[in-house]
Amino acid sequence: MLKTLGNYKSVDHPGDLHYLPLFIGAQDDDGWIRQFVVDWGDGGPLTTYDYNPFPCKAMPPSGWPAGNYVSLPSDTTHPLVAIDGTPAPSTEHYYPDPGSYIVTVTVRSTACDGSDPQEGSGTTTWSFN
Repeated sequence: MLKTLGNYKSVDHPGDLHYLPLFIGAQDDDGWIRQFVVDWGDGGPLTTYDYNPFPCKAMPPSGWPAGNYVSLPSDTTHPLVAIDGTPAPSTEHYYPDPGSYIVTVTVRSTACDGSDPQEGSGTTTWSFN
């Protein structure tokens, strides 16, 4: 379910490695992606992103949602927007102390009515001195 997990240079804070701009991409072939939960690995609270720019559509005859791909960009300067005009939330995180952090992302999907939950997760490491 978690398809892509990575990072790139911060657009908002170029050259400052205290900021992790995280890119998350997820795909589910028989569910509607409902939520991303990020554990930043620094002992702080989890961050939950309830975001999917596409409405859930149950497909006949099974009634299961059509598969979809959702990504959360970290670019807060030029954010992507959902079809309803809602901007995708920023996934940039600030680490006050240098070190190595294991970031875990869990993706949750469901049927259109919220039943039959599924989840998958992945990790990446963010390190700086």
